[in-house]
Amino acid sequence: MQIFKKIFVVFVLGLMSMVFLTACDGKMQDGVYRAFKESLNYGAPQVTIVTVTVEDGKIVDYDIDQIQSHADETQRSGYSFNAESKKELGYRYAMHFPDSGITGDINDEAVLNQYKEWLEENDKLEWFEQAELIEKYWLEKGIKNPDADGKFPYITGVSIIDNEYVAVAKQAVKNAKKGVTQVVTTNGSDLVWATVKIDKEGKLSEIKIDTRQGSKGTDGKFVWNEKTKQELQYLYGMHFRDSGIQGELSDAEVLEEYKEWLEENDKLEWFQQVDALAAYVLENGLTGFTLEDGKIKQDNNTPNALAGITVTASHYYEAIEQALEDLGLK
Repeated sequence: MQIFKKIFVVFVLGLMSMVFLTACDGKMQDGVYRAFKESLNYGAPQVTIVTVTVEDGKIVDYDIDQIQSHADETQRSGYSFNAESKKELGYRYAMHFPDSGITGDINDEAVLNQYKEWLEENDKLEWFEQAELIEKYWLEKGIKNPDADGKFPYITGVSIIDNEYVAVAKQAVKNAKKGVTQVVTTNGSDLVWATVKIDKEGKLSEIKIDTRQGSKGTDGKFVWNEKTKQELQYLYGMHFRDSGIQGELSDAEVLEEYKEWLEENDKLEWFQQVDALAAYVLENGLTGFTLEDGKIKQDNNTPNALAGITVTASHYYEAIEQALEDLGLK
């Protein structure tokens, strides 16, 4: 009986230790963690972003935002992302402006003030105000799914429909638990992002750069590409036109011929270039090189690890810089 008691005590203590270690390992590290999801808004590209702020191991803030786009025939895809997000636009997003009957330009201060008065008189909330109510609810009661119609009937004053907000918020929380942030920026109709990870000691452990593009479908509407540039790897074919190789890259023989051409001509495919940049920054930080016209300046002072990188790198730099700042590494 005494032996059984000793075994039982050891078992319980061991179990408690496992629980304690799991709890410690699962504790979120302080920082700002982001997630995003691309989608369409009436056939135009948009991206939803949710940011989670962690302090003392607990979530202290949520932030929902979206960037929409506009028609732009200078882009092959036919669209460009807007310079300002919905949150940045504030009242100028003018969610209820068409219903207000107010005439004029919302960017005109007098018109904007008239619109604000109309909102107050009619008990209406602008998009950013409704987003803040959702954020407040999540912080107080946790993330809750919308109803079958995508609405939030349990949050007074919210009439907007769930537009990837919940799914992206859940991913942002998962990212926070894993020490991962995904900082996305826009370039034309492209989404460019850096996925940056820290280890349990809060040290930088991983950087990955990627881009998702889109194009005009046969019906003229915007369509997101199924695969990102990283997922395409050599199939992205950054130098394929210059190679003079005939055929389709999806053909195995053509692909092998293209790989050989890259090696013979000392060229790097897109994923190889951004991977080289990511590996360099992981080791050295954003130091030791400069950007010139958006590209890494190639001269006698350029680190050998960055030689041969010809892609425009300014957007990658911005995304990585923000991620490092988010994680307290800058």
